[in-house]
Amino acid sequence: MNPCFHDSLNLELLKASKPFLHRPQRVLEIGCHDGRLTHQIIKHYNPKLLVTSDIKQLKKTTNPNMVVCNGEQLPFKSPQFDWIASGGTFQWFSTQWQSISKMHSALKPNGICSFTQFIDNSMEPLSGVLSELGWSSRLLALTKQHDFKIDLKKEDWTVLHFKTISGEDHFNNTLDLFKHLRKIGATQSKVGDAMTLALYRQLNKKMEQYRTKLGIPLFWQAVVVVLMRR
Repeated sequence: MNPCFHDSLNLELLKASKPFLHRPQRVLEIGCHDGRLTHQIIKHYNPKLLVTSDIKQLKKTTNPNMVVCNGEQLPFKSPQFDWIASGGTFQWFSTQWQSISKMHSALKPNGICSFTQFIDNSMEPLSGVLSELGWSSRLLALTKQHDFKIDLKKEDWTVLHFKTISGEDHFNNTLDLFKHLRKIGATQSKVGDAMTLALYRQLNKKMEQYRTKLGIPLFWQAVVVVLMRR
């Protein structure tokens, strides 16, 4: 199996954005990860300029307009994009509204900002088991979004779409689950780093208790948001 909840979220993002996009010519993608959303943007819109960004240089990128930067500190100082898109990246930002303010500065008037973000009850039962075993990780950041809200009264944005979605994926074993999370950027460390073999065995044993006929489950919940710059 090779599941990826990012694929489901990307399709939801594209679907939600479509009514508000009119052939965007200059597009910025924040947190391009392994290029899954990048491919879809090219397939559906083929913009004249597509700038992709990530916090680290990607070895396999074929986009000459790849920018290495922190999504919370975008280097673009003037309005130059028709559309800014981001899939499953915002939950890692410590100052979300500051980040959205930076995106506002990079968007042209009436430009569109679309993003997905994981929220409460994501990555279960893994997050609960890790917490129970006393092992903290960047994975747990996904479950700390209790206060995530979009302020509908923000004067500089019009909220065009806001929807909560959820789903689940299944894996052959716990190791496959960890490899998948590492691949999509949910953890920066290598599988096994900062975790002893004994602790991993405990984790694996507890995760096996959740196994179904489909495999070991991973449940997720996210929001899909589309904003327009006023």
